[in-house]
Amino acid sequence: MSLSDALATLAETWPDTVDALPEPTLEALAAAEPDADAATVAQLVRTLLTGLPADHPARRELLEGFRFGTSGGRSDTALASLRIAARAALDVRAADARLLAAPMVAWADVRVPPADRDALVRLRSRDGADGAPAFQFDAAGNPVPVVLEINRLLDAAGDPWGVADWWLCGNAWLDGGVPAELLGDVPDADLLAAARAELAVV
Repeated sequence: MSLSDALATLAETWPDTVDALPEPTLEALAAAEPDADAATVAQLVRTLLTGLPADHPARRELLEGFRFGTSGGRSDTALASLRIAARAALDVRAADARLLAAPMVAWADVRVPPADRDALVRLRSRDGADGAPAFQFDAAGNPVPVVLEINRLLDAAGDPWGVADWWLCGNAWLDGGVPAELLGDVPDADLLAAARAELAVV
């Protein structure tokens, strides 16, 4: 297997590989030029070999390709695909980090009825920690009814990151206000109308 073959395999298996890649490795991929020379490709592969877990299938294939050199095809197409995918992954991680920076309640500390738990936004960080954004609870730790209603409407169970983003970003239907920050300051009906408008747009 050539390096170009190994890179093509990595591109094909990207959805199963991206979570295993640390940020510096993604950044190296994002900066890779599709027409990179053999030495640059070899250095990139070294970075990938360092970034992937020792038992990762893609690492074994890259190591095999590295041993047998770059002959057997050009890397342009695979590198172009990997660069686009790496940039997208970095964007997603940045967005996730922004959401995870919001005040959180550890999921183990959430004490609500099972039916309400299913309607809460639950986010898991890359280190495996589960948390619920704190805006979902009142001062006594009870879930805010309108939050549960909107979470069900927007399908927090199926798309927790998307629903967290809705709550924690400026909303055009609310004059640019952040829904989570408007709880208690604007009528619940306005928040519900903004959530329904989001569904209509989608």
